[in-house]
Amino acid sequence: MGIFNLFKKNNEQENLSVEKEKEVKKGNIELKEIFLNLSSVEILKKKYIAFDVETTGLNPVENRIVELGAVLFENGIPIKKFSSLVNPNQSISHEAMRVNNISNDMIKNSPDEKIVFSEFLEFLGDSLSGETIICAHNARFDLEFLTNTLERLGYNGNIRYIDTLGLSRDLLYGLENYKQCTIAKYFNLVNEEAHRAVTDAETCGKILFNLLDYKTEKIQEKAEKNNISLDDYEKIIFAYVEKLINDNGLNINYLGARKTTSGYISICYLYSFLKYKFCKKGKYLIIDNKFAKNIALPTESCNISEGGSDFVRVYFNSLDDIKQLERYILKEYKKAYSATIDYIHGNSRKEKNVIEEIENLYQIPIEEVDAILNEELQNKNLSNYLSEIIIEKSISREDIIINPINDRVPLDQIKNLNDWSKGYDEGNELWARGDELRKNGEYCEAIKLFNLSRYNGYNAPVLYESFAMAYHQLKDYDNEIDILEEGIERLHRDNVNVRNLITRRDKAVQTIYKKIEQEKQIQQKRNEKEEKRKQKEEEKLKTSSKETINGRVVIQMDDNGNIIKKYISIAEAVRQTGVNSKSIRDAATGVQKHAGGYCWKYEDDEKI
Repeated sequence: MGIFNLFKKNNEQENLSVEKEKEVKKGNIELKEIFLNLSSVEILKKKYIAFDVETTGLNPVENRIVELGAVLFENGIPIKKFSSLVNPNQSISHEAMRVNNISNDMIKNSPDEKIVFSEFLEFLGDSLSGETIICAHNARFDLEFLTNTLERLGYNGNIRYIDTLGLSRDLLYGLENYKQCTIAKYFNLVNEEAHRAVTDAETCGKILFNLLDYKTEKIQEKAEKNNISLDDYEKIIFAYVEKLINDNGLNINYLGARKTTSGYISICYLYSFLKYKFCKKGKYLIIDNKFAKNIALPTESCNISEGGSDFVRVYFNSLDDIKQLERYILKEYKKAYSATIDYIHGNSRKEKNVIEEIENLYQIPIEEVDAILNEELQNKNLSNYLSEIIIEKSISREDIIINPINDRVPLDQIKNLNDWSKGYDEGNELWARGDELRKNGEYCEAIKLFNLSRYNGYNAPVLYESFAMAYHQLKDYDNEIDILEEGIERLHRDNVNVRNLITRRDKAVQTIYKKIEQEKQIQQKRNEKEEKRKQKEEEKLKTSSKETINGRVVIQMDDNGNIIKKYISIAEAVRQTGVNSKSIRDAATGVQKHAGGYCWKYEDDEKI
């Protein structure tokens, strides 16, 4: 009976609320989605508000907000929060209650929306005039509820917003899905109370700050791409892939390619799905290492910028080689195609954005593909360009010995070793401060903070990556390998986030090995130089011996003419006495009386 009375009361309140809403002049809120460029990235890095709501249902007109949360971020750090339950004067649907765990009992004594939103507008500040940008995950949902509520309450305003869902789809291709919890896990973020407004808002804000760096890199890459076109050889591979897709009856409307200043070509269907490169060392495609196990082509590990240990370089010498990869290429294309369609999803504005993006890519009209792939061009250009593949020796960790010198405490002495959450609470901020120092080039100071973070029990891939990057800049590869191997063991090798650590470790191993090889080459050159010097000495001795055989015997005497010693040549006399050869010669020929305090003469002169 109590529940019935509650719903009856709620229904009465709903009817009263509708009557009151008629008395309030409806406001007007305009929403404008922001698309990132370098300018807006810099603005967001300084300040933004992350926002989230929980509701009675999914319809922003019929349903109401039961909880809202917002967090003000400055320089990527949450500095101020707003959180409140709201009495919506209507019951929460069972479906909504299962998601947000907010019951009707929890909200029945909460302030109504007029009170809550009056306070909330003070928190929003200049966001309502479009100054400070608001972010949310699947922003349209949250902001339609916000807009509907504000308009019902008679407020006007302009809200600029950014959607971390769309941004993540744009920048983090390849995730299982783009739910906020999946992206948070990707960035190693912990949401202690998921599906509650203020914690979800804070997590969303942290995700955005991580994505800003990714977007900056993408903008710079696009700027580089706009100044670089594909050469004739690179076009052949792109044309081959386009023909493959088209011949399989698949859509090529948004197909294009871009090239970076470092020579990588990405084939895209809005999202990149295949990358390749032509270089002196060889010509290779970058593919998933799981698929590479099934092909009969030379492979080599990728560096971090190419995808790390999840991917490999596959070297090819002809288009026939690439035929082995057709199944993989089509599979990756379909993933990019699905992601693009999901992104557009009947939204004409997004479709327009996609078209504008594709227009910036290099494209080949389908009618020109056959001309590019004709036998003459293929045999004349591609085969001539492709040189013999040179793959460096594969170096393993066992090929080097390291000697790291540091003051890190042993693992068994760190705090919170078996309490990940406490280690996160006590160590995360230290890591974040250290990483700012690292980015500013203060590597030694950064390492000190990383050590403190580690000592407090912080155990995350980002800590070990930051450690490694700092040591790498200091060219302390021994410590880089040492700390990465600790991270690999602590985080377990099957953890997806450990793959970057393995890639960095392997790269550092390669660096040390090359350094050792370079030192060997330097020593070899030194040895060769010493060998040449010795050969010169031997040649000199031989010449000296020749002179001895053909030379004149010289006699060393005192002032009374007593013979002290005979030498088979002046050179021998110089060697044994240290007296200057010219002085001995001058004394022997009568130019001067003494040389080294002695009288000298040639033996054959005495015979004469």
